[in-house]
Amino acid sequence: LGLYQVAFRTASAPATEVTKTISNVLFSTYAKLQGDDAALRRTFVRTMQLVSVVSFPMAVGIVVVAPAFIEGVLGPQWLPATGAMQLLAVYGLLVSLTAAFHQIWKALGRPDYVTRVGTVRLVALALVIVPATAAFGITGTAAAVAGVYVFVALPVDLFLMHRLIGVGPRRLAAEVAVPFTASVGMAATTLLVRASVAGVPAVV
Repeated sequence: LGLYQVAFRTASAPATEVTKTISNVLFSTYAKLQGDDAALRRTFVRTMQLVSVVSFPMAVGIVVVAPAFIEGVLGPQWLPATGAMQLLAVYGLLVSLTAAFHQIWKALGRPDYVTRVGTVRLVALALVIVPATAAFGITGTAAAVAGVYVFVALPVDLFLMHRLIGVGPRRLAAEVAVPFTASVGMAATTLLVRASVAGVPAVV
């Protein structure tokens, strides 16, 4: 439990901060745009652009540097948390990206969508988290948390966004393509540098 808590807090902290900022600002903005679908779509798309520019490098960075960070900063006794931290970074990325979805639902008078999607996600997680944890330990726990979000909650989120404001998965993918590609390039460069300095203390 201690290993998982450290992995979760470290991996989700950046996304949590992004989500908190979004939640404090967006609801009132979206509420003012009720009835102007075009303006609502534009604002939502711009929000996704901004969030993705911040969240993608954070999440990808955590995935790439997790082994060295844990060994160099937390200590080698925490290395079993590496896999869980990497998976939970993906989960944190999705939470930060979909935070704007939930604010739109509330602004458009459908806060029940948040509850319904959350319930479906909770039921799905309850079905898989125990066998995943029994089979793979805390890495299995993290895989269950991230997997349920990717394969259950996210498709429902995307469907509802397309239904409510007409912004579908293709449009969203296009908007986050540049920060995603840049973050992958950052990851490749980081891995290359790390390989070239093998033997240097992890904290370096």
